[in-house]
Amino acid sequence: MKEIEDITGAGTTPEPAHATYVRCAAYAHSTTSVGDQLETVLETARRYGLDVAQDDCIAEHGSGANIVGRPGLQRILEMAERGEISHLVHRDWSRLSRNYRDLRHILATLAEADVTVVTEAGENLSYVEHSVATEMQAARR
Repeated sequence: MKEIEDITGAGTTPEPAHATYVRCAAYAHSTTSVGDQLETVLETARRYGLDVAQDDCIAEHGSGANIVGRPGLQRILEMAERGEISHLVHRDWSRLSRNYRDLRHILATLAEADVTVVTEAGENLSYVEHSVATEMQAARR
């Protein structure tokens, strides 16, 4: 993590980093490998002028049905809550969660931590929050 000098000269304050997250589905016929996603998120980060090293990417394999049993995602959320990241780059919203309740929790945690979320398509949080709310309402009918 980069260090920046504090204006009092009394010490240093860690500068928030930019994180990347990729998830490959647990089933064998997944069409998106971790490697393909990593390539995409690193290119997306470069497009937005974010300095992200390949080694800093958090990757995991498993279902996106819920956030239980996903240590990589839990690590991202903890880093956000501690103010260690300022941006999260991922391929698309389905990589974070396929469960609307969990996705709303993830988005709320990131928003509260003032983390800017960047996707390959350039979607922003307000667009996704609206889409999630609309789909949740439709599912209740």
